[in-house]
Amino acid sequence: MRTVADYEFIRRLHVEHGLSIREISRQYHHSRRTIRDALAWDGSGAAFKYERRKPAVRPKTGCYVTIIDTWLIADQKEHPKQRHTAKRIWERLRDEYGADVAEPTVRRLVAQRRMEVAPKPRQVFLMLTFQPGDLAQVDWGEAWVWVDGIRTKVYLFCMRLGYSTAPFVMAFPSMRIECFLAGLVLAFAYFGGVPRHIIFDNLSSAVKRILRGHRRELTSRFQQLVAYYLFQPEFANPAAGWEKGLVEGLVGYARRNFLVPGPKVASLTELNDYLQSKTLAQREHRAAERGERTVGELWREEAAHFQTEGCPLPRSGAGPCSLRTLGG
Repeated sequence: MRTVADYEFIRRLHVEHGLSIREISRQYHHSRRTIRDALAWDGSGAAFKYERRKPAVRPKTGCYVTIIDTWLIADQKEHPKQRHTAKRIWERLRDEYGADVAEPTVRRLVAQRRMEVAPKPRQVFLMLTFQPGDLAQVDWGEAWVWVDGIRTKVYLFCMRLGYSTAPFVMAFPSMRIECFLAGLVLAFAYFGGVPRHIIFDNLSSAVKRILRGHRRELTSRFQQLVAYYLFQPEFANPAAGWEKGLVEGLVGYARRNFLVPGPKVASLTELNDYLQSKTLAQREHRAAERGERTVGELWREEAAHFQTEGCPLPRSGAGPCSLRTLGG
């Protein structure tokens, strides 16, 4: 059954973001009838009334509904990692009550009862829009390639611009802070400027300590890089990958489309030349939701709006290295 939140979400997609009925159906898996009902809705609650004509018939599980509900309600007081799974409920019904019911049948019933007696808060996701030069997202990924005849694990530093969705991908031998800083410096040079805001994971190369809310204590070397290039670092909440979905998608896309099968190269330099040719080719692609404009056209527009307002990058470039004092 659809709720007010569903109708609101659909109406926002159509009215605020200009998506057609067909596009909403394709992207968010609502039926076209549901979408038309949402767009024609008059704001009353009548659209959400639903009455079952006949009671649900459960010849084998009906007598266990109350028992399952009791367990699910009691679970709300337990730690989330120590609550009943559907399999555990099936095992208890079988062992304690002699239930002769197949596990898939119990799984379906438990899923239905959870929606009734212990529903999870509904999360609504809206499409984000970005201003030119305002935002980029950064993430690491892993891949296997052949370097000088040896199967080698490499680490992919990935950055994607928010407005144009232009990608940058470079392979490194590790995710150490030197590689992280080098990836940022080289990405700025590749894009021709520095976005105002960059979203990161809470990786140890950048974050020394997670403080209350969105505050972070930065590592000293990363703080120096931030002060030099004057971008605003922002950090996703722990275990919240959807907060930087643009670059999360880039990591998987690069691995599947650039590195399958694993390329055979003589060195990382050759591999990175290959990766750069692939990302440059992406600029010829049409940007999703942008009509006929290509990623390259949007990037050229975006390049004039980086935080330097069209000024060149600092000439020297911040050294992507960590400094240590050696004992005498």
